[in-house]
Amino acid sequence: MAITSKSPLALPDVPLLVGRTKTTDPAEDNQVFSLLYDYEMVQLKPGHFGCGLEFAATSRATLYSDQYGGSLHCLGVMLGDQIGLCIPVSNSNDAVWWGQSIKKTQVPLGRSGKAVHVTFHPGHHNLVAVIDRKFCIERWQRPGFAAPPDIDEIFNRSGQQFLSVDTAKLDRWRVRLANLLSRNQGGPVTLQGAAFENEILTAFRSLLESVEACDVNESVARKLVETALDHVEGWGPRRVAIADLCVELNVSRRTLEVAFRNVIGMSPLKYLTQRRFCRAFTALKQASPDETSVTDVALVHGFHELGRFASRYQELFGELPRETLRQRPTRCRRMPTGL
Repeated sequence: MAITSKSPLALPDVPLLVGRTKTTDPAEDNQVFSLLYDYEMVQLKPGHFGCGLEFAATSRATLYSDQYGGSLHCLGVMLGDQIGLCIPVSNSNDAVWWGQSIKKTQVPLGRSGKAVHVTFHPGHHNLVAVIDRKFCIERWQRPGFAAPPDIDEIFNRSGQQFLSVDTAKLDRWRVRLANLLSRNQGGPVTLQGAAFENEILTAFRSLLESVEACDVNESVARKLVETALDHVEGWGPRRVAIADLCVELNVSRRTLEVAFRNVIGMSPLKYLTQRRFCRAFTALKQASPDETSVTDVALVHGFHELGRFASRYQELFGELPRETLRQRPTRCRRMPTGL
């Protein structure tokens, strides 16, 4: 289905709360999680209890990492109308969910109104994502290139408490979500709340899909890539997050990646990055050093780490950005191949 956009991407102003804390007993733990769950945490063995917690949340999406120092049992329910999933980071084989030990490729699922029933032991480390169900369905019902997963069908399926996820896919999302969570910890919050929600939406879509796209019809792939580039063009020269693009096109990250690899020969992230470098090169080549600085051009094109920008730029074009800016525009320069 054709989707076009020529207006700049303007993400809504959604407050994002980030932080970290540590609880020292079950009562504190119950209080910390009281906005998400109505449950009781019970310490099973004497000794140290401590739970380290990092979190990022909007009113519609939450991502947190918890790591426990003692044995405990949790029984309760998720509040509101939400869905959640837990990605084990370490010691997953000893965790017991609903009376079952889980495998490394299994992801426990949760939904508001259904019991959360889990036992952890010292050293357990989990990544948990929670999102508003109606918000999720609303976003996925928009026009797109592929049918989204049916949330209600997945969660209403008889006995459905775990997702079986391919190991490679699970590892990718474990790393992506961990990086997303640590992005604003210990420093100024630079990620917009709406962008954070798009990241969580994209993660849920990928993990809830029973089968990722292994092949995309040639015409569909070409149209998807053309539409994606049309959107990016309308959003200006800044860096575009792949999750924002996936949500806007209503397509899974894997489907978008397969389409780009089939049509262009590289991932969307790599291609869009290379294109920004080429446009920065053109801007520097055409600019006057008396009126423009390398920093100005780099920032306009979405490069905020100037040292890395200069290093990668030199790899691509055989010269530093300042050399491009200072030399005459008529000089012929090497451009990277494959673009």
